[in-house]
Formats: sequence, C-alpha cells, structure tokens
Amino acid sequence: MFFDVSSLPLKVFCDIVGSWLTLKSIPFLDSAFCNSRRGYFNHLLEAKEFVHRNPVLLSNKVVNWLRVKAMHISNIVLTVGLEPTQTVMQYFAMFGHSIRCVTFNQCNELEILYIVACFCKNIMVIQCTNVSLPSAFHAILLNNPNIKEIWLLDCNCPYDNLMSNVALHKLNVLCVNNADSKHEFLWSDTTQTRSLQRVELCLFGTNNLEHLTRQNSQLRSFGI
Repeated sequence: MFFDVSSLPLKVFCDIVGSWLTLKSIPFLDSAFCNSRRGYFNHLLEAKEFVHRNPVLLSNKVVNWLRVKAMHISNIVLTVGLEPTQTVMQYFAMFGHSIRCVTFNQCNELEILYIVACFCKNIMVIQCTNVSLPSAFHAILLNNPNIKEIWLLDCNCPYDNLMSNVALHKLNVLCVNNADSKHEFLWSDTTQTRSLQRVELCLFGTNNLEHLTRQNSQLRSFGI
C-alpha cells in the first residue's frame, strides 16, 4: 500500500519529514514520486515553514542538492573536505538564517568559518572538536548574541581573549575539555553574560574567574 506523504497537512509533513527522517532518506522519497505529485512534494520542501532538524553532514555534493531544492536545515556538521565554493556561499547566504546548531569537527578551513560568521546569525549551539580556533570564531560569537551553549573538545586556541567584547546574555553552558592554549583561554573581563548555569573545565585567570562568577548569579555547576 502506497502512502502519499505529500498529501499530508503542511504541519504534519514538517514534523515527519523534518524531524523523523535523515537527510539521506529525503532524496529516495523524492525519487519515489514519478507522477504529477512530485512537483508538489518539492514545493513542500521549499516551503519556509519546512526546516529539516536532524544533523546534516555537509559536503559539497550535499550543499549542491540542498541549493537545488531550496531547502532549510537547522543542524549542520562541518568537517574536513567541504570546500568554500560559490554554491556553498550562495546556500549559506540564502538559508543560513535557519541554522541553529553548528558542529565543527576537524574543520579548520578559515573561509568556511567566515561564511558561517557572515550568514548564520541565529545560532544557539556551537560544538567544536579538534579545531584550531581562529579569529573567525570570535566573529561567529559577535554575530550570534543568542547562543545558549558552547562545547569545545580538544581545541587549540592560539589567540588571547577569544571572547573579548562579546555579549552572550543567553549563554547557559560553557564547556571546554582538553584545551590547548598559551593564553587565558576564552574568557575576558570584557565578556558579558548574565545567564550562565554550567561551566566546565575552562582555563581562567583569577581576575576573569571572579568576573565570571560576579556576573552570573544563576551559576549552578562549576568544574575546573
């Protein structure tokens, strides 16, 4: 028995295709429509109400497909191999506003980080693993004042005060594990937050530690 998913109400379609299916499943579903309903299915994918929420590992091939389908996604994983082509820049320029979670996994391509900084301004969660944090990371923080969580694992920070002059008043979680830095990592006395509840394994100078705890009266968990 064949079930026509394109016949679903838009909200139900968004919940099923946007939350239950991986991105890899959607092209197969698209190919299954060999009749007049395929155009309507693609129309649903392009709808501004439709946002795919499961993590998407971006490659140039995947970005090309997303660009053709004009499809919004909210959770991206950036890793080795993604090249900053014109199509990548065009996609982020058109749909970067939909992205809420960004994971950098061994992604040290400076141009990719700057593309994220320029076009993704509604990020709520940043996760970095095995990344050397450049000045572009500072630009991402500056352009995303609504970030709620920052997770850094096995990252290198060659710069001092990477969070200087940054206002993150919705930041709840700051976790840094196995950081390699020659400087006072991340925090600065010009960093502004008032909502931190959880801080783990961060490198602080005494003055910056005092500044952080004084600003964040709701802090519930602190581990070094």
